[in-house]
Amino acid sequence: MFEFYKVIEELGKGQFGVVKLASHKVDQCKVAIKTVKKDKMSPIEITQQRREIEVLKMCQHNNIVRLIDLFENSEYYYIVMEYMAGNDMFDFLQRKNFALPESHVKELLI
Repeated sequence: MFEFYKVIEELGKGQFGVVKLASHKVDQCKVAIKTVKKDKMSPIEITQQRREIEVLKMCQHNNIVRLIDLFENSEYYYIVMEYMAGNDMFDFLQRKNFALPESHVKELLI
């Protein structure tokens, strides 16, 4: 992974790892790299992580972050995703008290 991407800064932390802003070393395209440490995960959580990766591989939608690349070694998953500046959907919904009109939800999903 480090042959292809240069890490710039940390964007956030989660239960199993860290998300960092990085750029591709050739085209300078910004990406978000989710680094997940495997030893902190139960077998069920590893299965869920793999399922999430498979779902991201299948999803091709303007409103869903795109999976760009995936690297794995014995200690980590490195999930390279499209970089989206700003907050995530959870933060957006939280600001709206988890209530959106159906017309707005339709705009997000179509």
